[in-house]
Amino acid sequence: MARECLRIRTKAGTFVPFELNPGQEIVHAALEAQRLNFGWVRALILKQRQGGISTYIAGRYYHRTSMNKGVNTYILSHEQSSSDALFSIVDRFQRNNPFAPHVGTSNVKELVFDKLESSYQVATAGAQEGGRGRSISLFHGSEAAFWKNAPAHFAASVQAKVTIRRYFCPGSSRRTTRESRRLASS
Repeated sequence: MARECLRIRTKAGTFVPFELNPGQEIVHAALEAQRLNFGWVRALILKQRQGGISTYIAGRYYHRTSMNKGVNTYILSHEQSSSDALFSIVDRFQRNNPFAPHVGTSNVKELVFDKLESSYQVATAGAQEGGRGRSISLFHGSEAAFWKNAPAHFAASVQAKVTIRRYFCPGSSRRTTRESRRLASS
């Protein structure tokens, strides 16, 4: 379905159907195996830059959110420009999807699929704790090692739902690895 419904922008600036690259296929296989074995997915993905993993997660979450009732997706990124880029991916999915669900609200960083009672929101990890007071079904923490006030953001986001599906794309620095281990053990 992704190939028929989702379009991505290539590094050359053209728009093409979304097909998994080899790195995305490896991540997809691992996540699906976990989902089939346990009924849920929790993943800490240490990845290279520009490998398409955040695009893959955006596609996976957009599909779940736009096709099911009551799914609330929350993406938390380390800085505004990253949040803008992550939201532009899902906004492009919505605009080019021939079977796109009705959107009741579409603002700078959120799509609300009102007839499904589902939403897809992207936020930036600033001084305020993000995610608190929401019922989160799917969570992606992007560049988590670089969040301001990381422990508070993490706690607010994951306490929103016990069975949360978590994907962290923290980067690849030594600081990232230490910070990711600390966050995962919180």
